[in-house]
Amino acid sequence: MKSPDEFRKGSHELGRALSSPITVELEVTSRCNNLCQFCYNVWDKNHKSHHDTNMTVILDRLREADVKMLFFTGGEPLLRKDIFELIEYARTCKMKTCVVTNGTLLTEEKAQMLHHLNTSVQVSLHGTEKTHDVLAGVPGAYRKAVKGLQELAEHRVPTNINLALTRLNFKELSHVDEVAQSLKASLSMTRLVLTGRCADRTLQFNSQNISELMDFLLHCDVKRASIQSPFPLCCLGDEGIPSMLEIYQKFDVVGCQGGITWCAVSPQGTVRTCGAMGKEEGDLKKVSLRTIWSTSDFIWKCRTFSHVPQQCCDCGYLSLCTGGCRADAYAASGRTGDPDPLSSW
Repeated sequence: MKSPDEFRKGSHELGRALSSPITVELEVTSRCNNLCQFCYNVWDKNHKSHHDTNMTVILDRLREADVKMLFFTGGEPLLRKDIFELIEYARTCKMKTCVVTNGTLLTEEKAQMLHHLNTSVQVSLHGTEKTHDVLAGVPGAYRKAVKGLQELAEHRVPTNINLALTRLNFKELSHVDEVAQSLKASLSMTRLVLTGRCADRTLQFNSQNISELMDFLLHCDVKRASIQSPFPLCCLGDEGIPSMLEIYQKFDVVGCQGGITWCAVSPQGTVRTCGAMGKEEGDLKKVSLRTIWSTSDFIWKCRTFSHVPQQCCDCGYLSLCTGGCRADAYAASGRTGDPDPLSSW
């Protein structure tokens, strides 16, 4: 593992050097056929309708900014009738693509199309059948998702299965890992953020019980998964940092890249530093992504690592854990510079 100084130097240089993000999470619709208890994506609740935004202008803005990687998210992106045309257009713009879906709408025909378009797919699977259906809010969601995953495997579509870690399902990680191995899919985990339907905090870990999750992750047999959205390195206190470093290495953890190499775009074209962040930085229908990237005060703070509390700035591991989750801090206090709610101070 690199030293803290190496991480700090590399991340600082990259953040300052980029004139636009490398990766964009494009929310192509706010509609969804699941009702996940922890869904954060409710930002455009005042715009919900049966009419999806024309994404051509947005994709052109991303092409102009030389975006390299594009995640099609939602809502549920497969509810868009033109989703395959959008993927094809993005590919002509020289962007790699990934469709982030709940998997329930995947069919043999759609899997064939995804294979033809040379795109990857991420499917949510949140535990055993009983647990998944409870968390997804729709009976039968698990079986439909697994059937969709089988279609992807049959048609050789590169697939990642993602588990959102909750207090209800974290001990079912091994089950999801077994499903992923049987289908030759990769496996990732994400933490919950206190926004959207998760704002009541009943599913998310807190500073009092986070040690139970970390102890489980440290000692579980699952070794081929990654954690996409990191927990702060100090969540177990200073004495727990060696254990957290072991977890970071075991699960290939990289600090949050929101506002550094990554951003999210809503169905209406507004830019946020990540999908879970409730703070908007600009409107792609009015200005270019490069302009937003260079003029947003908060994005500049992210790029220069001045978007975190002083205690994080003084920490030698800042560029490794990046101060935890800024979206969670903002959701908890309304201030982006406050501590991650899971930090130990």
